[in-house]
Amino acid sequence: MRPAGPLRSLVASYVCFDMAGWPPGRHRGLPDGTLTLVVSIGAPLSVRRPGHADLRVAASIAGLRSGPVDIVHDGTQRGVQIELTPRGARALLGLPAAALAEGVWTLEEVAGGRAHELTDRLAGAHGRAEQGRVLETVLAGWAVDVGYAAPVDAFWRRLTGCEGCVPVTSIADEIGLSRRHMSQLVRAELGLAPKTAARILRFGKARRYLRTGRTGSLAETAVMCGYFDQAHLTNDWKQLAGCTPREWMSQELPFLQDQGQVRGRG
Repeated sequence: MRPAGPLRSLVASYVCFDMAGWPPGRHRGLPDGTLTLVVSIGAPLSVRRPGHADLRVAASIAGLRSGPVDIVHDGTQRGVQIELTPRGARALLGLPAAALAEGVWTLEEVAGGRAHELTDRLAGAHGRAEQGRVLETVLAGWAVDVGYAAPVDAFWRRLTGCEGCVPVTSIADEIGLSRRHMSQLVRAELGLAPKTAARILRFGKARRYLRTGRTGSLAETAVMCGYFDQAHLTNDWKQLAGCTPREWMSQELPFLQDQGQVRGRG
């Protein structure tokens, strides 16, 4: 779902999830062009962080990143996942997205005592409709108009609009900046190089194509999502997801494998 009104530029989407009866395992949270806020309802989240101690908390937030985040579960997961835009990081959390890039934190570390307002109110909500109302009410109360750098906003709108498939040099020309100046502005605000941001968005497009079965093969997905070929697609998946597309589909989307909607070597 997407929020209404002023929150639409701050929150890309949110998903209420309630899953039970799965075998214990892990969910691989893949990179995308958003900061991911997950609130667990019931048992705490267990989040693995390479190079750091695991988190076991009621709510976590992952910044823009170029690698997966693993959530370990016992077969049951219930909560809400909120995808914040980089603009939303400033307006809702009071931080540039760069401050959270490539990391995962507890929501309390980032938002302070406000985190309990969100987790407590969501825990008391009954049903998805009420969860959605609580989410939008709480986040609307957090929102502050802090302004946003116009060149970065223009860059991000163009890049997300093409899902990473237009060369960043072309975008720099369109908005009237040198490549170097644009790179400095984007890195300062997002914490990622422009080319890395484009790569992550292109990867996200490919993931959505595979998830929905919009193409008949991995080779076709590669062409539709701006890759040179299937090998280029697979190499990006190995680096950004830590697995091949075939492995991801087998682990996360067994129904696609069973129905044979996507074919080709991973």
